[in-house]
Amino acid sequence: MRGPFSALYGNSSGGVVQSITRKGDKDPTLSLGFSIDRFNTARSSATYEGQLEKLNYIMSVSDISSDGWRDHSAYKKDNFNGKFIYEQSKDTKLTLILNYFNQPYTLDPQSLSPAQFGIDPKKSPENATITGSAATTASDKSASQKANSRVFKEQSLAGIILDHNISNSQSLRLMGYYGIRENLQYLTTSASGFRRNLGGADLKWMYKETIFDRPYSITAGLSYDKMNDQRQRFDTTATLSAVGDAATTDYTGNKTRYNRDETQNGFSYDQYAQFTFEPTSQWLLIGGIRQSRVKLKSSDKFYNDCAVTPTNNGSFPSGCFDTQAWDSGSLTFNNTAPVFGATFKATSNLNIYANYGEGFETPTFSEMTYSNPTTGAGPNLNLRPSESKNYELGFKAFVTNNTKVNMALFKVDSKNEMVVDRYDSDTKQTSYKSIAKTERKGVELSIDSRLPYNFNFYGAYTLMDAEFTEAYASTGTTAATSGTVTPGKRIPATYKTTTYSELSWKYPTYGFSSALEVIYFSDSYAYDLNLNTYRAQP
Repeated sequence: MRGPFSALYGNSSGGVVQSITRKGDKDPTLSLGFSIDRFNTARSSATYEGQLEKLNYIMSVSDISSDGWRDHSAYKKDNFNGKFIYEQSKDTKLTLILNYFNQPYTLDPQSLSPAQFGIDPKKSPENATITGSAATTASDKSASQKANSRVFKEQSLAGIILDHNISNSQSLRLMGYYGIRENLQYLTTSASGFRRNLGGADLKWMYKETIFDRPYSITAGLSYDKMNDQRQRFDTTATLSAVGDAATTDYTGNKTRYNRDETQNGFSYDQYAQFTFEPTSQWLLIGGIRQSRVKLKSSDKFYNDCAVTPTNNGSFPSGCFDTQAWDSGSLTFNNTAPVFGATFKATSNLNIYANYGEGFETPTFSEMTYSNPTTGAGPNLNLRPSESKNYELGFKAFVTNNTKVNMALFKVDSKNEMVVDRYDSDTKQTSYKSIAKTERKGVELSIDSRLPYNFNFYGAYTLMDAEFTEAYASTGTTAATSGTVTPGKRIPATYKTTTYSELSWKYPTYGFSSALEVIYFSDSYAYDLNLNTYRAQP
C-alpha cells in the first residue's frame, strides 16, 4: 500500500508492504523443489498442505547456500513458515502463524570504493583496518578474509489471530505476536550483537451499516508493541589460527574486551480509527486518524560493570575503559496523524481520487545510540521524529476490457528528517541528527494488460524529484561525509526514474508459468553531498 492511508498501519506514512500467506489446498499435497546455479549455489524446498476437518494448514521449509559471487561472500540460510487456520464456526476463526529463520553464516566481503569497484567488483577490499598478526600476512588475502568478517542471525516468530463476527454488521479481530531475534556481526576491528525480544497485540472493531440508505463503515482499534534489546559491542583482533592440517590456515576475528553493554527498551501505544461513507453512487469519502505514543529507553550496563569500586582498589577492572561515562537516557514522542480522501466514480471504467495524510517517523535504536561517534558516548537525546505531509492525486481506468491503467501525482514534504551528523572512519561509528527538510514529488504510471494466448504484460514507470530543501552541515572524517548539504541536493539512494516491465506466460493445463522482466534505475548518489565520485551510473 502506498500513499497517505498507509499511516493507519503505523506511525510512519508513505508505504506498507504486506505479505499474506495463502491457505492450504483441500487435498493433502506435498511439493518438493531443488535448483542449482553458479558459485555452488543450491536451493531446496518442501511444502506440505491440506485440510483436516476444520483445520486448514500449510507448512514450508527451504534451504539455500552459495559460495557467493564476490570473494568472501559465502552464505547459508534456512527458513520455515507455517500457517494453521481452525474454523470453529462460520463466525469464528483462529489463525496461527509460525516462522523460523536461521542464518548460520554469511561472510561479509565489505564495500568497495568506486576505484576498487572499477578494477574488479568481485574483490574484497585490501585497505580495511586490520590489527594483530593478520596485518602482516600474505597479500593474497583481503582484509575481510584475514579478519573473517561475518554475520550470524536467528529469528523465531509466532502470531495468533482471532476473527469473530458479532453480527451481520459487526466483527472483531484480536491479534497477538511474540518473537526472539539474535544477531552477531564481526567487522575487521569490532564485533557487535544483540538479543531481541519483541511482542505486541492489536484489537480491531469493524462496523458496517447504512444511513439514509447509503453505506458507511467504521474501523477502530488499539495497538501495543514492545521490544527489548540486549546489545553488546566488542573490540576484536584478527589472530592466526590453524584449521585442519598445518598447511591450511584461516584468520578469525576474536572478541577481546567489550566497549558497549546496554539494554534498550521501546514501546508504542496507538489508537486509530477510519470512517468511509458513500453519499452517492459516484462518491466515496474516507477519513482516519491515528494517535501514537512511543518511548525509547537506553540503560547502560557497561558503566555499572566497569565502575571504580573499593573492591578493585580504585582502578577499573580488566577489559574496561577508564574514560567510560554514564550512557543512559530515554526519549518519548507523541503524535496525532489525520488522513482524508475522496474517490469520484466518473464512469464505470474510471475512478478519480485525491488523498491527504500526515505521518511521523521516530528514531531507531541504532540512530540514537551515539551522540559522539569518536568517543562512543551516547545515547543521543536530541533526536526528534520526522514529520511529513503527503498529497496524492490520480486515476484508475480500464481502457479496454483487458487493460487497466493507473496514474498518480504525489508530493511529500518532510521536516526533521534523519541525516548523518558525524561519522568516524576509525571507530566506524555514526551519530545522527533530525534536522533536514526534504521534498519528494513526481508521477507514477502503470499498465496491466491481459494478452491473447495466456500472455500478460505489466509495466510501471516512476519519475521523482527527491531533494533537500534546506541547508545543513555534516561532519565526518572523509570528503564524502564532511561539508554543507545545500538545497537542491538529491536524497541519497533515490532514483530520478525507475522502469519495470514484465511479460509473463502460463500454461494452466500443466500449472506452468514463466516470466521475462526488465528493470531500469537511473543514477543515484551514495551520500548527501552528491559527490560524483560516489555516484552510481544507470
